[in-house]
Amino acid sequence: MLFAAGWVLLALATLPVQASGATQAEAATPGTVITGTFPLFGDQIGVRQAHVAWLAAKDEAGMQATMRYLASVNGSTGTLSSISRDFRVYMDAARHAGTDAKLRYGLAAMSSTMDLFRAETDAQLVSSGGDPMELRAQVQSAVAGTPAIDLLEDQYWETRAVNELSDFDQWMKRVGDPMQQLQENGYEVTPAQEKFTEITAMRDRLEDALRARDDAGIEQARETIHAASIAYATTIRDLKKTRSEDEEMAAILDQSTGVLARSGTMNADLLSLGINCTETRVLVGTGNSQISVAQTQMNAGNFREARAAIAGFRGTLQSLRDAYRAILIREDLPRSTAQDVLSVAQSLDRMSVRMSTG
Repeated sequence: MLFAAGWVLLALATLPVQASGATQAEAATPGTVITGTFPLFGDQIGVRQAHVAWLAAKDEAGMQATMRYLASVNGSTGTLSSISRDFRVYMDAARHAGTDAKLRYGLAAMSSTMDLFRAETDAQLVSSGGDPMELRAQVQSAVAGTPAIDLLEDQYWETRAVNELSDFDQWMKRVGDPMQQLQENGYEVTPAQEKFTEITAMRDRLEDALRARDDAGIEQARETIHAASIAYATTIRDLKKTRSEDEEMAAILDQSTGVLARSGTMNADLLSLGINCTETRVLVGTGNSQISVAQTQMNAGNFREARAAIAGFRGTLQSLRDAYRAILIREDLPRSTAQDVLSVAQSLDRMSVRMSTG
């Protein structure tokens, strides 16, 4: 589309943990499973709302610049004014949503409204003989350096830093309790204590990345903490000598949620390049449903049904892996995007193998 490159697309704004996030139904949903591993992704509703406020303000500024440009070349903005008013209504609804469901609804409505706005803009550019490059320049100028937008960006990053560091601190306290209980029961916990101290020191790295507004650094810090937390959880498990069936399945479900969240992020990135992601989007939705069923059955003590749901989810992971491989073969992707798609496919493959041997 002529207009699609005009400004950052709201469809990429639903997950603050990445520079571009999962769209609508694929947005990461906070897991109900509590395990000894640090989550790869943060997903607080307050952070997502702050992110939406910032990126939606960019989109709204781009809309206004678009309407000014089209009015200058053909004397009318057609239905764009009405569409932009609808966008503001949905934006306010998303910013003040009290639940994940309401936030997802607001985001879906905003994304659909953006699609209408872009389609109408494309049509008017063609009919009026407007210059897409001139429009692009005016939109970028309207978005860049706007004090109100800069303030929303500052608020987003401050909200995110406070929430992620608070979550880290709460998680550390939660996973430290089992070690303390083991120690009180006479276990030798030195190996676990050493790993726990190592993870505690990683907080500074996460905080530095948050303060630097470095998405890649934040992701790397969380992955490092997550990897160390796996080692810590393994140490605690070895100290206990036993691990119940429900805890094992909980770990699988927890890690599976992270794998699907990353797939949702990848879908959003591919969608921004105009790549058809229908199959992978459907599979992510299917996977989320299967995880939800498995969790419900596990909570009810129906481990046979939970295992059946997990087995079905493993098949979904394999199908999703194959769908990404097909995209790699079918599409002419930028090098960095192709590497990301391959990395996601490999993660899905590793997870499916983990499930077959767990």
